Amino acid sequence: MIAPFFSKRLLLSLIAMASLAAQGPQPGPQQVVLFTGKSIPDPPQQKQPWTPPRTKLPRFLVSATSALFEQGMADPRGCDYREVERLGGPAIKTRAFVLPEKPGEPGRFAVGWDGVVHPVSTVGPAADLDADIRALADSMRIEPGVPAGGRMGRGPGPAIKFISISQSMGIFGMGGASDPGDRSALKLCLLLRLGRADLAECLFAAGTSWTPEIRGRDLTDYQMSYLTLAREWAARMFNRLVGAHMRGDDPIALDAARRLSAFATAAETRALEMGFARDPNGFGNEIPSFFPFLSQLPALLADHERRAREAPRGPVPPTGTDPAARVAALIRDLDQIAMPQMIHFGNSPNGSPLVQELAAEGDAAVEPLLAAIESDTRMTRTVSSRGGICRVHTVYEPEFAALTAILKTQQFQMHAYQPGPGTLSRKELAEAMRAYWMKNRALSMSERWYRTLLDDSSGYYRWLEAASNIVQLEYLARPVVRPADLQGAAAPAKRMKGEELRSRRDPSVSELLARRTLEIAHAPQPRTFPNVKLQNACALAMLLQQWDLKAALPVIRTLLSEARESIDQDRASGSTQLDTMMGYVAQFALILARAGEPAALAEYAAEIRKYDVRKSQPNNLDVFEPIWTFPEDPAIREASQWLFNDPGSSFAALIRKPESNRLPFFFHSSFYDSPLLRSTGFRKAVLEALAIRTEVGTARRSQQTLVQYELKGGVSGAFGASVADLEGVLLDENQKIRTCDYIAWKVSGIEGTPRCELYWTKELRDAAVGACVEFLKTYGDRLTPEPPPGVQAHPFEKRAYLAFPVLDRPATIDDVRAGRAIFSLEGQGEVRRIALPTTPMKAKWTPAEEAPGDLAVEGWVWQAEEIRRDGQWERFYGFVGRHVIGRVQGISIELAGQNAADPGN
Repeated sequence: MIAPFFSKRLLLSLIAMASLAAQGPQPGPQQVVLFTGKSIPDPPQQKQPWTPPRTKLPRFLVSATSALFEQGMADPRGCDYREVERLGGPAIKTRAFVLPEKPGEPGRFAVGWDGVVHPVSTVGPAADLDADIRALADSMRIEPGVPAGGRMGRGPGPAIKFISISQSMGIFGMGGASDPGDRSALKLCLLLRLGRADLAECLFAAGTSWTPEIRGRDLTDYQMSYLTLAREWAARMFNRLVGAHMRGDDPIALDAARRLSAFATAAETRALEMGFARDPNGFGNEIPSFFPFLSQLPALLADHERRAREAPRGPVPPTGTDPAARVAALIRDLDQIAMPQMIHFGNSPNGSPLVQELAAEGDAAVEPLLAAIESDTRMTRTVSSRGGICRVHTVYEPEFAALTAILKTQQFQMHAYQPGPGTLSRKELAEAMRAYWMKNRALSMSERWYRTLLDDSSGYYRWLEAASNIVQLEYLARPVVRPADLQGAAAPAKRMKGEELRSRRDPSVSELLARRTLEIAHAPQPRTFPNVKLQNACALAMLLQQWDLKAALPVIRTLLSEARESIDQDRASGSTQLDTMMGYVAQFALILARAGEPAALAEYAAEIRKYDVRKSQPNNLDVFEPIWTFPEDPAIREASQWLFNDPGSSFAALIRKPESNRLPFFFHSSFYDSPLLRSTGFRKAVLEALAIRTEVGTARRSQQTLVQYELKGGVSGAFGASVADLEGVLLDENQKIRTCDYIAWKVSGIEGTPRCELYWTKELRDAAVGACVEFLKTYGDRLTPEPPPGVQAHPFEKRAYLAFPVLDRPATIDDVRAGRAIFSLEGQGEVRRIALPTTPMKAKWTPAEEAPGDLAVEGWVWQAEEIRRDGQWERFYGFVGRHVIGRVQGISIELAGQNAADPGN
């Protein structure tokens, strides 16, 4: 039988996997056809005089149109509006203004709705300009949900439905939107240039609060100006430049860079004359600019002028041939690295095989790379995009990566050298790297690390790097250069990379690390808030305790006391960045307690009681680790009781008000399914919160398989569910959720807990909340921070897992009531315990009544017993899986690689 708090419906629904909503079939990769011509022509009337048409439109729009075309926006006059297939990136079928065909000149071109000339592969029949614009105007008038004040302007103003490039395109590099349905305000300029004031007026009225019948003041704010239009065209042209650069469409990139450079110069001058204010520090620029996103334009223009002059390249010589020629060719080709962006946070050219090949050349590549570090200004084809901002990576980055891979360090002299702002000049960097290479090239890696620690002038960064590498385990593939890389690693049961240094004396590595740690902590530099030098010392102390715990203990005692004093000073100064130092207090207390010094837990308990979440927000749950590691320690138990239940504690209110849980660490973990549940004080708070029926927000099915929720305090999120799970749940119907619902849903992330879903009916949620309460009361003491064998937890995730003790006898009913066992056969006949090869054992359970194998639930077996019935032994297992905990028949369980029903197992 299954534990009684599972209904048939819950059992069936637990099988469905919660995955993000499918967005429908995705198109296959489009064939990118490069432009084979040598230049992009001007439209036939690009520089011809223009007489503005009579119009009721605001005067600024007419004058802006005149200026934009004078400064380089492509002129559609004298071109036929036709169906085309555009080149320069993925082929796109659209409508554009086709330039007249010139006899003897290959290729056709068209002005797109983005005001840019594009090469086209095919020219089709004539298109209906009036129908396209009027259809667009109709769609803008009826489109719901467009907020007032989009990107076109800043501050309050009338609603505007024109969309900028950053809103209409999810990725750079497509050459700019050029479609009749693209809601760009640049269309107004193109229509006016064509003399079609009627269509421009129709579109402007649809996209703003302007009406042609009521003539308003010309200074009315339509969130549009010469500068917004100039920025829009510059952004589209830069998008075209970056996309062409990335895919190797060099003639298009060079043309775009030249035109955009001339445009930016003219537009900056005009905007300044008109009294617009420059962006003070947009996109990280040091110099204020009207077009801050064009900061890399000069470098890209220079790079493509170089590429245009360059002779054809030969192949890279194969491995084993002339090293000098091979290295030169590899460095030459670094500007061709085009790594695709795979993650939201960007991309890097450093993962290119070219970098690995250069590093493999070793000594032969050092001097050529040093020379390149000093002077190479070329660009790679690798581009990163984040938040609408794109950055083209320079060849300096892969050169630096290849060289540091050969030198096996990233630290030189007393500075952390990294490619980017704030580093020393290139010449100084190359000199430092050369000096390091000449000094260390003949030494083994461990000897280099030891000498770095021995050298008083090395400084913190190099001491930290050396210590990190010394304690790194042999099976780790890459060098560790930060303590963060070691977080979550198991205790060093395997050989460390610096193991041969254990025999060094006068001084030993332990003595050096202890000395350097205290030197950093007590350095004469001015005190900062927060105390950065003490944080650095704590990071080094954590590495020392991995190398030599005994030697580390006196240092950690000192730093624990100083860390507590530092937190008090930071708090008194008004600093809210206390989480890093508080994390070290927690870690030091754990280290000392495990070494037999429980007094450190009292120090931690005193410090955590001062923590006010309203003033300092922890960015993860690590600051609470002593509470779940030593829940029975008297000082910890008392602190936990006060922290999570006393009205004077800010955390007590936080637990009971999930709508206010806007803490950063909730991205990876939450309180409610964390190992803190091992603490009776915290568990009491959660149980009380599960009794709160106050409404805190809503949940709704927003898509076919997507559920969104929003709490009153601003907390929001989404998760997937199967169509079967959502049967009967209406689209876009808000379901009110309560405090108890939200917390039970969070707790249900723990294996074995009863399921609770925010989109369920109130009756189902009531039952699930009650089951969750019973689960915590019964199994709260069985929760552990350690995942089952083979389970890889997220490195930043702190989640509780259910675990049971291994009994040396059949379980009793009292064992089940106390949560020590999953089931008992006591009183039902002759019972015997079955010893499992390991506990727990990974298993798969297929409910017998459901039969189909695709309903199998994966989980863990913690208990195995048999009962004799009619002379036959019948086996049962104690099984824990997703939302399942209970006794299951042996015939329905498959242990990892075994048939569990076989009595011989």
